[in-house]
Amino acid sequence: MSSSVAKHLVDPMVWDGLQAKIQDDTATKDQLRDIVQELEKRVETSIAGIEENLLPPVVDQIGKLSEVASQHPYYKFNNLWLRSMQDAIYAIIFCAWNGGFNKAEGTLLQIEEVGQIMKIPVNVKDRDTFHLTIEEYLHALVSLIDELVSLK
Repeated sequence: MSSSVAKHLVDPMVWDGLQAKIQDDTATKDQLRDIVQELEKRVETSIAGIEENLLPPVVDQIGKLSEVASQHPYYKFNNLWLRSMQDAIYAIIFCAWNGGFNKAEGTLLQIEEVGQIMKIPVNVKDRDTFHLTIEEYLHALVSLIDELVSLK
């Protein structure tokens, strides 16, 4: 059905409202994709070096992502950053495992410690905001285990 026919079947105000909502969602997705792409670049750099001093740009980018994403329902757009967040968490826990963040070598960071480093809340259930999920943390742990097994 063409859009001109659809406009006649539906109140034009409803049609215009839907169009505006679609445009807003598209703009939000584009903004989030730009932030996530920059996060991915910074995570790749930090994983390549696995040094604590390479992680502040990652944390800064996560702050930008949190600022934008928290303005929208969490699960509406989380598929855009899920893998990048897992990689960022992996970089942080691998760095700590290797003695970063003033931790003894072989120390595994708890999810709350990762949240503190990232400056974001952890496993939020009482409000709809950007946060570090248990799922992201567990996927990062699997990546850490894979890496440690390959190093042995």
